Amino acid sequence: KNVSARFGRASALTAHARLELASRSADAAKAGFQLAIKEFELLPTEPEYQFAFGWLLANCELPELRDAAKAQTIAGALTGQMPSNARYWNLSAMASCRTGDFQRCVETVEAGQKLQLADDGIGWLILAISQAQVGELSAAETSYNKALTARGHCRPGNIQSQRLSVEAAGLLHLP
Repeated sequence: KNVSARFGRASALTAHARLELASRSADAAKAGFQLAIKEFELLPTEPEYQFAFGWLLANCELPELRDAAKAQTIAGALTGQMPSNARYWNLSAMASCRTGDFQRCVETVEAGQKLQLADDGIGWLILAISQAQVGELSAAETSYNKALTARGHCRPGNIQSQRLSVEAAGLLHLP
C-alpha cells in the first residue's frame, strides 16, 4: 500500500509540475519535477513504476532535469525482463535519441513496432525526432506524417503523444 501511495504521489507531483509549467511558473515546476524524481527513485523496480520513471527522465519538460543515460539503463532492464512489451522498447528508443545514439534509436523503434498490436504513433514520433536530429528531414517528415495518422486512430488525446508531436514539428519547422 505504501508503494502504491508513493507511486501516486510521484505521478501527482509530475502532473502538478506540468500545471505549474503551463501557468508559466518555471521555478515551481522545476521544484515539482525534482520532488517527483526523488519519489520515483524510492519506488521498487516493478516494471510499470520503472517505466513511468524512465519516461520522465527521458522526456521531462525541463530538459535540464532529464537523465537519458539513467532512462536508458531503466529501459534496458525493462526490455530484458519483458522483451514483448512495445512501450518499453519505445522508452529505450527515446532514451537512445536523447543520448544522441540515433542509430540505436532507429533500431529500437523498429523492434518495438514489430511488437505493437496497434500503432499508437509514439514510435513514429520518436523516429521523426531522431531523423530530424541527424538532418534526414524528408524521412523525418514521412515518419511524422505516419505518426499523425496513427495518433488519430489510437491516441488522439494522449498528452505524451502531443508533446512529442510538438517537438518533432518544431525540429521540422512545421506549424
